[in-house]
Amino acid sequence: MKNTNLKQDIISGVMIVFGTVIMGCAFNIFLTPNNISPSGFSGLSAIIATFLSKINIHIPASILYLLLNVVLFIFAFKLVGKKFAIYAMIGILSFSGAMELIDLFNFQVTDDLLVCALYGGIIFGIGTGLVVRYNGSTGGSDMLATIIRSKTTKFSTGQIIFVCNLIVLILSVFAYGANSLLYSIITIFLASEITDLVIDGARGVKAFYIITNKKDEITKRIFTDIKRGATEIKINGMYSHEDKIMILCLINKYRSSQLKRIVQDVDPEAFVFSTSVNEVIGKGFYVPEKKVKKQKKVKPTSVIPENVENLQVIDKNIEVIDTNTDVLEQNTSETKNN
Repeated sequence: MKNTNLKQDIISGVMIVFGTVIMGCAFNIFLTPNNISPSGFSGLSAIIATFLSKINIHIPASILYLLLNVVLFIFAFKLVGKKFAIYAMIGILSFSGAMELIDLFNFQVTDDLLVCALYGGIIFGIGTGLVVRYNGSTGGSDMLATIIRSKTTKFSTGQIIFVCNLIVLILSVFAYGANSLLYSIITIFLASEITDLVIDGARGVKAFYIITNKKDEITKRIFTDIKRGATEIKINGMYSHEDKIMILCLINKYRSSQLKRIVQDVDPEAFVFSTSVNEVIGKGFYVPEKKVKKQKKVKPTSVIPENVENLQVIDKNIEVIDTNTDVLEQNTSETKNN
């Protein structure tokens, strides 16, 4: 078990570093050379470096990124847990190192801002997705959200991250001009979508709701063709006032077309709608490992009475109480008879 956990930790560490190297490539090849700001603290560090350079203070964005995250890491260490904190520190250090290392090569691929925004967003999203998929973090706004949420629950994590990104975008206008804002929005949107795709990937799930009069035929095809289960839900049509059956089926999003073909073949008049599912936990999907706490072995101890005479007195008092109880019961029964 220990060897397996160690192997998983090593794989996670390697993939986190690999992900941050990909992020560093996007950051220094496509984004910052063209004044396109990614979201989070990486974008903020590039903006701060730009402002400082205007007053002849030259500090690399990688160093500023590291300083900003180290300060946050100190405050968030007790909140995120030991293992996640280690992974987060690996992500922060490796991303900062990748930013600095790749900047030394001074790559320049193209001057086309749209191409840079597209490729930068896609590559940055792939790297971020790998880091998060292997339980890592590169600090920044998500760690800031953790700290704020520990102090107040008035704001959700998503709201805090959104405000952070909005501030970065506003500052980018002052640093790079209004023209860069449009390309930054494209980059942030693409990076977010690709990140979700890499994280969820094959685990992406859609919920299909099927209202049909041929539930048995459709569910049988679902069981045999897709190898998935289904749930029967009784409903009532408010217009027709007829009792109907709705089938709920959760399947991998890549098999959505197969399910739609089944419904079309069996019941072309069926009413079908679907929605994306953010998370599914349970048999057949993702089942989290239960952490079993080791219970301390308690050695049996023998109780030796210190004062036998006191125990004998207690026994006598118990006998007296029992006798009084018997007398009360007899008196009660005689009263009832009278």
